[in-house]
Amino acid sequence: MARIDIFFTSWIIIWFILYYINIFPYNPKIVVICAIIVCIIILFSMIYNNVNKIYIGSFIIIFFLTKLVPYYCLKDTMCNEMDIYFSILLFIIYLTYLKILFGNATEIINKTYIKNICYGEKAPVPVKLFYYIRDFFI
Repeated sequence: MARIDIFFTSWIIIWFILYYINIFPYNPKIVVICAIIVCIIILFSMIYNNVNKIYIGSFIIIFFLTKLVPYYCLKDTMCNEMDIYFSILLFIIYLTYLKILFGNATEIINKTYIKNICYGEKAPVPVKLFYYIRDFFI
């Protein structure tokens, strides 16, 4: 199974939760909006490339839970300049983290997002989790 720390979505969800429970001061709304745009592009790419419908369905469920629900919770909040700066800084930290772990951030992003998700070469994490949960109860 893929490591969840290489998905920027995991970082966004942690940031959103910390912001929502008032532990962290910076609003992730801008990053969530950017992530929604990226996910819509990925979804159209999956449909265009005739990816398995189970993969597309699981992607839509995860998209709803990790992007649309946080956006709905943040829709009435205002972003300031510091939120934008922190968003950029966090993305730079994320890319640096990938570079330190794998040596080439571009390669891991291409492998993770383009090959596995857009072309459906490997089952996305939600599908694998579904099978693990199913096997646990059966």
